[in-house]
Parts: sequence; C-alpha cells; structure tokens
Amino acid sequence: MKLKVQKQLDEADEQLHRLVKRLSRHSEEDLNRKPSEAEWSVMQVMVHLRLAEFYTVEYMKKKLTGGNIPKKNSLKGKIMTGLYPLLFNAPIKVKAPALINGDALPLKSSFWDVTKQWKQQRAELRIYLLSLNDAQLKGEIYKHPVFGRSDVNGLLKFYLLHTKRHEKQINRLLSYYKC
Repeated sequence: MKLKVQKQLDEADEQLHRLVKRLSRHSEEDLNRKPSEAEWSVMQVMVHLRLAEFYTVEYMKKKLTGGNIPKKNSLKGKIMTGLYPLLFNAPIKVKAPALINGDALPLKSSFWDVTKQWKQQRAELRIYLLSLNDAQLKGEIYKHPVFGRSDVNGLLKFYLLHTKRHEKQINRLLSYYKC
C-alpha cells in the first residue's frame, strides 16, 4: 500500500511542479486579476487548492488521533473513488465548502508565498502518510462533502483530479487575459 501512496504522491508533486513552472512566467498582477466580481483569480484558485489539501489533512489527523484505526474503506467508498474521473469531468459545478470558497479566499496573494506554503504542506503530507500503517491507509480517513468517505487512495485521487479540474479554470483565466 505504501508504494502505491508513494507513487500517487510523486504524481501529485509532479503535477504541482508543472503548474508552478507554468504560472511562474506570469506577473503577480495577472495572477491576482479577477475577470469579474463573481469569478476567482488564478491566485484564488491556487489558494483554494492548497487549502482544500490542508483541511483534508487536518481532518485525517483528527480522525487518527491517538492511533485510532478507522473502519476499512467500504464498497461504497471504493465505488465512489472509481467514479471520481467521471464525476470530475462532468459539467457540474460543486460549490466549495465555506472554508475554501470565494468568500474565504484573499483578494491578493503572493505567488511565491503560496507556492512555498503548498510545497511545504506537501512535504509534510508525504512524511505523515508514509508514517501510517496499512490499516490506517486502507481505512475511511478522508471525507469529501459530496462524494463521501474514502481511504488514502481516494484522497490522493481527489487531489489529482481536483487540481486537474481547476487547471482548466486557470487555462481559461490566462487565455482571457492573453497571458
């Protein structure tokens, strides 16, 4: 199980690296520009992605406090995890939870500060996940507000697909500004 987690973490880190490399070519002004009052800027999308990861890890840590072993991932959890690609590619908008939606996102952020925080957070996530035993990794320690409970595999699939979905939004924002 840990080898699979390691590979998923490597893939998520590579995805983040490519995103940072691409966005580093743009000015802070462009990255913080909102196309309209109702839409997010590229930086708000980045902060949203970072915070989504942060809060899921906080939930996991709370769930595993004191070495608790969560119940094994259910068939429903496995099915929902398998459906993530379909659900994330559907043209459905899901409102982000209050902690990570537009109202909670700063209007201006430093690209390099957010990048540094996100990379540090990812490094801490790697250490944390690889310190868990198989029962913890296979247990329902992640809870998505729409898709329900899942194991670490589901969590990391969510990270990858969530970032990929928001990359489409970022591409649209950058093309809008001809960046």
